Amino acid sequence: MKYKEQTSKLIRADIIRMHLKKNTIRKIANECNCSTRTVIKWIKHYKANNEGDKRIITDDKSILKKINDLDLSRKATKRKSSILKKVANFISKKCADKTTGGKDNCSIRKIVAIGNRKFKLNKDIKHKLTIGKVHRFLLKKFGRPKKLIKKPLLKDTHIKSRRDFTKYIIDKNIDYRNIFFTDEKRFLISFVPNPQNNKIRLTKESKRKLKKNNDKIRKKLTIEVEKHPKGIMVAGGVSSFGVGKLNFCVGTMNS
Repeated sequence: MKYKEQTSKLIRADIIRMHLKKNTIRKIANECNCSTRTVIKWIKHYKANNEGDKRIITDDKSILKKINDLDLSRKATKRKSSILKKVANFISKKCADKTTGGKDNCSIRKIVAIGNRKFKLNKDIKHKLTIGKVHRFLLKKFGRPKKLIKKPLLKDTHIKSRRDFTKYIIDKNIDYRNIFFTDEKRFLISFVPNPQNNKIRLTKESKRKLKKNNDKIRKKLTIEVEKHPKGIMVAGGVSSFGVGKLNFCVGTMNS
């Protein structure tokens, strides 16, 4: 038996021992260092196997004997899928192409909306599609989605310039350690919000006030932004000897 299985079995035995001694669920959870839900689950499991026996046992030896007789192994249960077969085929077809994230480039939210409309599942609550249902189904079918690795798109001019650069180094017998690579970056001083990430969640009360044109909430949503924000241009470089010093550029930069 593995160490994890052995320790979990001992914890379950302690839960039942303390339950038979009439301890509270909260006390058992604190003593065994587990959640109250785990305690309730294994007490139910114990009661299901010992329905006829309603004796109150206080002796430690008899408690241990009862625990040893009890089968504490986790019973594997097969969960039936609430998604219909025709709906499952529709979802798998929509998300068949794993490289692009879907055959028709469909999101889970879009699949739920199309599926409920196509198969008229809005009335049928049992088989109605939800985001959670579709997400669980896709995890079972395809596994976890892989993140695409972004690479710079190299055109013919880029490839040619790189070849010319390497040819120049070889022809001139330049030591690669003496090459110093530089780049510059502009850092903005004033705050510029990102339209994708700059979002504010409003409560129901504030939404009602917004409809009534409340000044305080309208000010929260409107932020004054400069058309041409101020910034600092910083140039830096790196070579095989290490990182170079940062240079703060004044005025405009050509190259």
